[in-house]
Amino acid sequence: PTGANVDGFDRVDATHFYMSFNGSVIVPGIAGTVADEDVVYYNAGTWSLFFDGSANGIGGTDLDAISYVGGSLYFSTDDTDIPPGAGGSGDDADIYRWNGGSSYTRIHDASALSWSTTNVDGFVRVDATHFYISYGSDTSVPVIGTVQDEDIMYYNAGVWSVYFDGTAVGLTGGDLDVDAFDLP
Repeated sequence: PTGANVDGFDRVDATHFYMSFNGSVIVPGIAGTVADEDVVYYNAGTWSLFFDGSANGIGGTDLDAISYVGGSLYFSTDDTDIPPGAGGSGDDADIYRWNGGSSYTRIHDASALSWSTTNVDGFVRVDATHFYISYGSDTSVPVIGTVQDEDIMYYNAGVWSVYFDGTAVGLTGGDLDVDAFDLP
């Protein structure tokens, strides 16, 4: 969509993917405006609304990182709002799961796990103990120390490592942050 700022992306293959946006946009083939709490699906030239955040109780909360795995949508938000039923106190670094019905679960509580509580703006889930993550601003990651907002971190069953060093490939400008990504 013209003028869209993508803040969540999950690639299935070259002609199929899920996407969320930072702000409201007009998406061809979808009636009305797609809001920043929604997720759309692109299927070989046809767009559809996959997840309607307002209809599912999280209206007004920007989904800032998405990963669709095994029939569940995993996401982070850009604020401290908590999806219905997830409980606890919210953080923009927490990761939630929507089961495709009416249930939300907090999968990773950043504060309780002593992770950085800096906004998560990119997330790819592999399984419960393996995932990739990027942050909205420079932050400190356990053991590694400071990482930049153009980096992608890998979490491997409790061990953090740098998967992609954006600085090493020239992503050093203030507007060159990794904001959404997927892996082959």
